[in-house]
Amino acid sequence: MSYIQLIVPEGDDPLYEISVVERQPDGTELPFDLTGGTITMRVKATRDTADGSAMGSFTGNVIAPAVNGNFTVQVTNSVTTASGDYWYTIKWVAAGKQQTLQYGDWRVVNT
Repeated sequence: MSYIQLIVPEGDDPLYEISVVERQPDGTELPFDLTGGTITMRVKATRDTADGSAMGSFTGNVIAPAVNGNFTVQVTNSVTTASGDYWYTIKWVAAGKQQTLQYGDWRVVNT
């Protein structure tokens, strides 16, 4: 799980390509296996906003092979219409288990 701030120009439709790794007990990092799960990115008004009340929800697409931990998420301008500070989460769900892959501040800026 990683905190990463994302900054996007107002009105844009950003496409993110993300690689996820798992830190092992010995400190090494291995790709996170995305096999068999679904990836969802949610943009929310605040950190405390419930997932069900998100401003937007976007499905991630795994880049094959899934064992390499790479995926894309296409975000639409429905969540970039107004500049301001928001919050986002990216979660992976498989077999009833949920893993937060990335989260952080979502800043929409007027350029």
